Amino acid sequence: MDIWQNQVTKEVPASKEANAISLYDHLPNIIEDIADLMVRFNDIEDISKDEKYNEILENSKHHGRHRSSTAYYTVEQVVHEYIIFHRTLSDFLISRNGCNEKVSDLLKYVIETSILKSVGSFSRAIQEMQEKLIGTLAHDIRNPLSAAQLALEMMDKDEDQEWNDNLILASKRSVSKGLNLLEGLMDGITIKAGEGILLNFEAGDVLEHVKWVVTEAKEFYTNDILFECDEAQLLGVFDSTAVKRLL
Repeated sequence: MDIWQNQVTKEVPASKEANAISLYDHLPNIIEDIADLMVRFNDIEDISKDEKYNEILENSKHHGRHRSSTAYYTVEQVVHEYIIFHRTLSDFLISRNGCNEKVSDLLKYVIETSILKSVGSFSRAIQEMQEKLIGTLAHDIRNPLSAAQLALEMMDKDEDQEWNDNLILASKRSVSKGLNLLEGLMDGITIKAGEGILLNFEAGDVLEHVKWVVTEAKEFYTNDILFECDEAQLLGVFDSTAVKRLL
């Protein structure tokens, strides 16, 4: 693992940002299972039903998903890590006279299948996060746009034009808010590894965030928004962004 780590940190840019524990991830488990397979198997055709082989594939999936949550990783870099992994194991076996044609074929087959599973898991994780982010932002955009639409409809009904100035101001603020959220939506289309929607819980006063929502809502809704609370503070552990979005 030390040899592999040294090579990876030289050749894979994203690995430089990860500590040893994060870098190793599921690879020690994969090495142990590969070693067990080498002792027992001579025929690759029988390997697909083996419990250890399936554990390798499962660990490879976890490895890919983990890399998707680590900043700067790409599909190419995930594959590159496995190529170095394959090369390191092969060199290690050759140096100890433990490599023959059957062992080489087995190792190649297992590593190639692991790459397939790991890359698939990495890509799906990125896609899932992208879909969640875009879905959340698209939902958020509806609020200010609906408020703007409502204000325009009310202007049509306001024959005396008593509320026109307030309604125009509310419409402008709502459209501006919607445009800001659209920029976030465009950013979400190009989500990268290590990015996405993360819950960030911390101790604090949730009342501050509720008051922020009230102030924000007053800017683009013409309705009277009343806020009543007898408590000076509401202390707890919250994700302030999630609270604001929900309200």
